[in-house]
Order: sequence, then structure tokens, then C-alpha cells
Amino acid sequence: MSEAVWAGCSLANVLDAVGTQGRYVLLQGADHGSFRDTAKVAFARALPSEKACHPDTLLAWEMNGRPVPHAHGGPVRAIVPGWYATDSVKWLKRITVLDYAFDGPFETVDYRKRVNASDAGSRLTTLSAHSLITSVADGEQVPAGEQILRGIAWGETADLIKVEVSIDNDNWQQAELAPMTNLYGRRHWAFAWHAKPGIHTVAVRATDAGGNSQPRIPAWNEGGYANNSIQRILLTCRRTDGLNGTCR
Repeated sequence: MSEAVWAGCSLANVLDAVGTQGRYVLLQGADHGSFRDTAKVAFARALPSEKACHPDTLLAWEMNGRPVPHAHGGPVRAIVPGWYATDSVKWLKRITVLDYAFDGPFETVDYRKRVNASDAGSRLTTLSAHSLITSVADGEQVPAGEQILRGIAWGETADLIKVEVSIDNDNWQQAELAPMTNLYGRRHWAFAWHAKPGIHTVAVRATDAGGNSQPRIPAWNEGGYANNSIQRILLTCRRTDGLNGTCR
């Protein structure tokens, strides 16, 4: 996981300057390749006009105060905050305003949540609530006693209601959630835990401003997209007895 500060201009300002209006705004990248039976297809996604004209949807040419590196989509890329990154088209080459729905393969075939190949499915849009434990890894050994578990949480915006932690499938307990420093950034959380010796299951879940919590298991779809199910890790807690450092 990473986080960056993007700078550029609002896509809405560009659209206003050229005086064009439509139902969709098509963003096409310079990257292309074969797609199924088609030899050469450019990566392109069409934003509904409401999202394209949101003041925070950017044409970004700076990343962390420097020109956007080529590997991250420079010289200019789209940043569509609050939505899955598939819409933040890299290496932006062309912007087209449309009065009709775009039928490109990365819009109508791929990046859709569908239950089978014949299902039209739904387009990936808004980020659901997510959370991760970052201070310890799955399978790690930690000392028994007082522990502070730490991690991050994010969603469509950083306006999360709460982050909770469960130990050994016990009741959910609320973690301390750091203040929101910007609208779209990740939030840090911390949870104090008195760890007893043994193997423990640690789980974390976030709840967004709409009251939507991460599910126990992911909502199945053919592409495996938008998996925001609860993270669970196993930790082995060991205690040390005496001065010789013997672990039990």
C-alpha cells in the first residue's frame, strides 16, 4: 500500500474552458495491447459526467511535489479519488466527451462485477471500506504481554466511523482511530492488547460513514474484484521466564 499527494488541474476546469458537455467523459491512455480477439486496444474508461466534473477529479502532472514518474503514469494521468484506481487512467493521451455510453472492452467486458460470463454485471466505481494490520505480519511471533497493534483504514473518503479489532473470534472492540487529515487519505489506527501466550487469531474491520462494515467473506464475482473482506492473521505469542531467556 502507498499514498501520494497529487497536483494538477481539475478536469472540470478543462471541460469548462473548451465548452463541451455530455453524459460521459472518455479518458484514453497511451498504453495498448491485445484483448481477446482484438489485436490492438487502448486502455480507456468513461466517467459519468457527474464524477468527471467533480472538482477533485484531476489531470495530475505532479506526484509528491515532482513530475509524475513514467512508471506512475506521467507525464499526465487522471486521478479519480474515492473510486477504484481503474478509472485513474495513466499516460493520458486523449479526452473525449460522449453523449452515449462507451462500449470499450475495459468498460463493458473487463473490470465489472459479474456472477458469470453471461451476466452484464456492474461497473467498478466507489471504494468500499478497507483496513489492514501493518505492525505485525501473518505467522509472526511476538512477546506475550502488552502489545499495541497498528494499521491503516481507507474507503471512498477518509470519513470512517470506526475501526474494530477482534481477538480469537471474540467480541469486536473499538480501536483508536487517528484524526482525518485530508478527505481521501488513509487513516491510522491503534489497539492496545494484553497478549496471552499461545496462538491467536487477530481480525480487523472498518466501518464507513454510511454504516457499511467490511464483510466476513468477500462478495463473490467472476473477476474477484472489490474484495474488502475482513483481514485475519495468526500470531504466536511467547513468554520469557527467568534471566536465561527461555521461551515457553
